[in-house]
Formats: sequence, structure tokens, C-alpha cells
Amino acid sequence: NWSTSSSLTTLSITPPTSVSALAVTDASITITWNDNCAFEDGYILEEDAGSGYNEIADLATNTTSYTQTSLSLNTEYTYRVIAYTNSNQADPIYTTALETEFPVPSALSAIPIANDEVELNWTDNTSFETGFKIERAEGAGFVQIGLVGENVTTYTNAGLSSGMLYTYRIRAYTADNNSEYSSEVSSGYVIVPAGPYAYGNDNPVSINTDLDEDFLMMHYEVTNAQYASYLTAAMGAGDFTLVNTNTVEGPYDGANDAHFGAGNYEYIDLNDAAGGHIFYNTGSFYVHSGYEDHPVTEVTWFGADAFADYYGLRLPTEFEWEKAARGDLAYNYPWGNDGPTCELANFSGCAGETQAVGLATGASPFGILDLAGNVWEWTANYDGATTERVLRGGSYSNAATSLQTWYRYSSGPENASANVGFRCVINN
Repeated sequence: NWSTSSSLTTLSITPPTSVSALAVTDASITITWNDNCAFEDGYILEEDAGSGYNEIADLATNTTSYTQTSLSLNTEYTYRVIAYTNSNQADPIYTTALETEFPVPSALSAIPIANDEVELNWTDNTSFETGFKIERAEGAGFVQIGLVGENVTTYTNAGLSSGMLYTYRIRAYTADNNSEYSSEVSSGYVIVPAGPYAYGNDNPVSINTDLDEDFLMMHYEVTNAQYASYLTAAMGAGDFTLVNTNTVEGPYDGANDAHFGAGNYEYIDLNDAAGGHIFYNTGSFYVHSGYEDHPVTEVTWFGADAFADYYGLRLPTEFEWEKAARGDLAYNYPWGNDGPTCELANFSGCAGETQAVGLATGASPFGILDLAGNVWEWTANYDGATTERVLRGGSYSNAATSLQTWYRYSSGPENASANVGFRCVINN
């Protein structure tokens, strides 16, 4: 008699699962998967860079990852993993397409911390760079001026010529590639010479002679990127307190101040709804995208003074401000007596908000930009016997009258506004 029979199905090869790819540098991708088969002889890994799949590795049993190196930058790659035995293979399992990339450093700021030094700060957006290359232009063409190592985010460019405007850009690099360049930022001072200057709106205009020393004024208003860099550095040094994510307060020594004594005062209002563009997140301050090179706003007089003091600078007196804006030419506007246009200045009816510093072309007799419009600028002076500090220059929300070189406005130094900023000066 025949014995009882039974049928038996051969085991199929279980394909891997959770196949994924991760770009770990600008030129390498790691592929990982789960091994679901107990008897595979190995894994075949194939790569497609746009022209079809090619085998790149034959891997041993129980392997669950592989790193492909020497890849081309900004190229899209797809991978598939195939489990196999000596006689069969499983269906291939695919990764999603992944492009190799080299993140660009961002939030570059350039702060003129002396008449011959500029401090650069930036955000490092990679985890694999060898370092950063720093380049500078003085009119025509960029040249590399510095090289710093991985994870470095600051550089001081010393030995500069007084009164020059410099433009900077940086990029990260590895042994294989360079990232794209960061955005370009310009920084520097303009020399305002000692001597007579026009002041006020009398007829005839008064010519004052009380400025007997040269000084240097920032070519542009202090930007959001510059102020955010200052906040991050100063908080790290313990120079102020973050009251909450909407308010920064810090000390003021009150020396020689008849109205405000020593104490803590608000530096900047970080509330987005108020019109500012700087925010705080886990230990650092950042700028809303697109506003990095706009003038900082929502900064109080105390916040402007603290920035200046941190870098060894100062706020201009209103007399220095007017000298810088019109010289001895008695112009109603920095560029002359013709009224403003949206090309010359950002005022009511133009951008409707702040715009990038230096975008308006209305330069003063010394070549300083944005002294009319964009934002009001804090000065060092009180308005007579009041407790308010003098503001000059008008803003994007004001009519042409407020942009005139002799026009004076004032506000309490503890106030912050969406149309008020500042710039600094330094003795030559």
C-alpha cells in the first residue's frame, strides 16, 4: 500500500522593507533597509542617475546598509535593493529619488566694528563641510580673503581702509565641492569731514561751525541680519535677558542721563504683529526670510544704544546726522532740492514697508544712502528739555515733508515702532 503523501511549497525570498536613502554629504548617499529573509545569500544594490539602473554593489548576507560615495553634486539618484539566493531573487524594492545637494550658508551679516574692521557672521546649514571660504569685493570683482574651519560662523576682516565700502560673500567647501555663494552683503563707513554745515530751516539757512573733527558714518542703516547677529552674540555673553520670545530687555547705565537712570529697558519688540522681522528660537536670533538686508525696526533707543556700545560705536548727534545728510549745501533733501521719487527714497506711496538698505539711490553729498525715508533714525540727542530722543530722516510711511534734511521728530527712548531704526558713527 502507498503511504500518505503531502505537498510542500518552496519558500519564497522575502524582499527587504523600509528601503530609504539619505544624503549624508554633498557627494555621498547612504541606503538602508530591513532584512526580512532568513536565508538570502546577499543583496544586489543598483543605482539610477537618470540613464537606467546599474549594479553598484553585491553585498553579503544580513547586510542592511551601504554608502555610495563620489557622487556628482546636484544630481538626482534612485536606488533599488534586491535580495537573492544562488537560484532566485526577490522583486526589487525602490527608494524615492534623492538629489545630492550642498546647503548654502545663510544669514550673512557684516558689521563695521571699527573704522578698519568688519565682523562677519553667518548660519552654518551643513553638517559635513570642511570649512568656509570668505570673499570680498572693493568695487570690481571678488577675491578670497580668508578660510576658516568646519562649524566656524564668524570672521573678522581687519586692516581695512577707512571710509571704504566693502561687499562680502561666503561659501562652504569640502574636498569634492563648493556650495553656492551666500547672499552678498555690504558694509563700511563714509568719512564725514570736519567743517561748516547747514542746519535747520531758517531763511537764510544757518551755517554751524561746531563740528571740528572728522567722523565716520555707516553707509547704510543697521540691518535685521546685523542686529540679529548682535543679539545672539550679546545673549551668549550674558549682556541682556530674553524676557520672553517677544521681548528683549537689557541694562542701561544711565551715566550722564538727566531723564533715565540705570536699569533694565526694552531693547527690541520681537512681536511679529508689531512689524518686526527678528525672532528667537532655541538660543539664537533669526530673521524672517527676505528681510535680512532690510533696516532693523521695532528697536528702542536703548536697543540702538546697546548695539552701538557692544561694538565700540555710538549713535550720531542730530547735528552730525544733519551734517552727513546735507553738508554745507543747505539742500532740503540729501540729493538736492528736488522732491523725492520712489527711486530716490522709500516714502509714503512707494514700497509700503521697509526695503533693502541701499536700494534707494538718493545719496547725500558724501555718498551716504537712506538718510531720507525707509526708517526714522535714532540720534543721541534729547529734544530740548523733553524726555524724548530726536529722530531724523522720515520713513516709508511718511510724506515727503518728513524726509527733508532739517525735519525733526522725537519719541520716548523706550518706544519701539515698525518705522524706526538707526545707524552708528565712530570717531575717525
